Amino acid sequence: MNVLSYVLGAILVAGAVIAALWYREQKPSSLEDGIDEFHRELEALAPDWQPPVRKSTGPRDGEPLG
Repeated sequence: MNVLSYVLGAILVAGAVIAALWYREQKPSSLEDGIDEFHRELEALAPDWQPPVRKSTGPRDGEPLG
């Protein structure tokens, strides 16, 4: 009986450790998390990329409109 309790205790401890590791490694599954992960991957591929600056064709700051 004593050996059986040690074996069951070891199995319970191992199961608890496995469950804790499994829970910690779970990836979030919401839509926002997927978008954030995709954005992080894009940043990793091109970290220095900046969107192009569009040139304005309208009046500049301080100029009259008419």
